[in-house]
Amino acid sequence: MEAKKAEQLRQTVLELETRMRIKDVATAVAITSPTSVPTMSRSMTVSGQDSDSEYSWNRAPSVYEALRASAGTAHLLESLQEQVRRKEGEVTQLQADIAQLERSREAIATELVHLSETNSSLEKELDALRDVKERHEALEQKYNLMMQLYGEKEEEAEELRMDLADLKEMYRTQLNQLLLNQTDDEDTA
Repeated sequence: MEAKKAEQLRQTVLELETRMRIKDVATAVAITSPTSVPTMSRSMTVSGQDSDSEYSWNRAPSVYEALRASAGTAHLLESLQEQVRRKEGEVTQLQADIAQLERSREAIATELVHLSETNSSLEKELDALRDVKERHEALEQKYNLMMQLYGEKEEEAEELRMDLADLKEMYRTQLNQLLLNQTDDEDTA
């Protein structure tokens, strides 16, 4: 879009420069002796219509007309010079606008390159982060599975400890019972 604006400004500048050159040529022709500049006029046909094929060259016929034309020419010349100055100002402003747009375009291009490099770097970091996250999830699953297995083994060990304590108690009870029976048998004997 910036390039399109810049191109439009360039075309406008070229068009204005062309118009100024044409006006400069017209001014130069007007400044030179107006009585010696031939003018081309169409001759009218009897019916009052222009004839495309009939042209004649005429010179200014009198000194009075030349003076009147030169007075109008001076005013016209001043007017044209003022227009030229305005157009030159416009051209200068448009050239400054073009330069500003080109600087903006260069700055934007530089920023685009920087952002592209940053984006590429961030994409690489994102890929690395995804890999780390996947490995973390896999390790977390293994950890949870191991904790579950550890919990089951801990429950089994606790049950075995309780069974062992029960067996010890039963063994003591049986041993005590056996000792009591032996002592009773010895006392009765």
